[in-house]
Amino acid sequence: MEIIKSVFSWVPNAHATTTNLNNVLGNVPTVPIVNTDRTIADVAGTLLDVVFGIAGIIAVAYLVFAGISYVTAGADTEKAGKARQAIVHAVIGLIIIALAYVLVYWVTRSIGQI
Repeated sequence: MEIIKSVFSWVPNAHATTTNLNNVLGNVPTVPIVNTDRTIADVAGTLLDVVFGIAGIIAVAYLVFAGISYVTAGADTEKAGKARQAIVHAVIGLIIIALAYVLVYWVTRSIGQI
């Protein structure tokens, strides 16, 4: 223990103090955590963005998995055929997700302008 003390003897002792932040910063206005100005359309839009994001992540992960399966299929034509079909399905899924996102975006913008 004496060796450790001698190695760290150059480190000054720390003294903890507490400070009231209101004394330092003055009167800080409180901000509500929940935004109550959001409409149902805002919440639905955010929810749809999350759903489309998760669907896109899953489709890309499936595409990567199918690509790895295709590369590791080697000379097995049946495994390579299944992997190729999975790649096609993943790309079709990504196209559907992108088109659905564009459609929802266009409809919500059109309704918002009415």
